[in-house]
Amino acid sequence: DLENIVLIFDEVQCGIGRSGHFFAYQHYNLKPDIVAFAKGVAGGVPMGGIIANNKVSSAFTPGTHASTFGANPLATAASCYVLKKIGDPAFLKNVSEMGLYLRNGLEKLRSSCTQIVDIRGMGLMLGIEIKGDVGQIVNQAMNKGLLIVGAGNATIRLVPPLIVTKDEIDQAIFILKSCIH
Repeated sequence: DLENIVLIFDEVQCGIGRSGHFFAYQHYNLKPDIVAFAKGVAGGVPMGGIIANNKVSSAFTPGTHASTFGANPLATAASCYVLKKIGDPAFLKNVSEMGLYLRNGLEKLRSSCTQIVDIRGMGLMLGIEIKGDVGQIVNQAMNKGLLIVGAGNATIRLVPPLIVTKDEIDQAIFILKSCIH
């Protein structure tokens, strides 16, 4: 019986504007019962939480849900600021536009670089699948001032700040071009 299934979305990394919508699930025609979030909600200050719909929220009574990064005055103040910014449709529109700008730049790089296999992701959370040594590329980029991370053996993960500019994206792609042969 599908009506008794609880749909839970983990939006810890992809939520709070990262995808171009407030939550990534909003890109799809789905309505989760519970959404977990953290990291981005307080702009890097440790904080996390959940949102639950009426169907399942009655299961949460005092003491049944705890958070290592629960609210405190600093995190709460930071979160209020972040939520106000992310709640501005113009802000999310800019995130979507910068994500598309980044993807287009990476696709241009891909067309001239046989080492790039694929570009995946949405908004400002993208992965570059490559043939080669991810660790070496990450180290070369870091030595040139670009902080990126590997995601597995064959993927470079790009998660720039939500306030990234076109000039910063252009600089990042220029550095990536010099690191991915």
